[in-house]
Amino acid sequence: MNDKKNIFLYIPIVAVILGSLYSGITVFNSAMTTIEKTSNDVELLRKDLGYFEAEMTRTKDEFTKELTRTTTLSAKSTAYIEASRETSYKLEDTVRQNTYDIKELTRQLNGGW
Repeated sequence: MNDKKNIFLYIPIVAVILGSLYSGITVFNSAMTTIEKTSNDVELLRKDLGYFEAEMTRTKDEFTKELTRTTTLSAKSTAYIEASRETSYKLEDTVRQNTYDIKELTRQLNGGW
């Protein structure tokens, strides 16, 4: 009879131990699953970051090229404007001189001084 009492005494203890082991294993598996999922997410984030870094570098290079092209074009335009201005001044002087020459020629043809 004493053995039956001991068995009934140990059943709750064994049940608690088995329940604790089950809970521990469940928590451990859940933690491992979470760690694995988080590791995969971190790896995906690293890949995305690498992609965005490459895109930023490519975009920066394209922007630099475009800015250089625009600056060069602006410098050429400024030089063209300055050359046109110089040409217009020379043309104005030539037209003025031709006007004086035509007036002088007209005066001489009309019997001038």
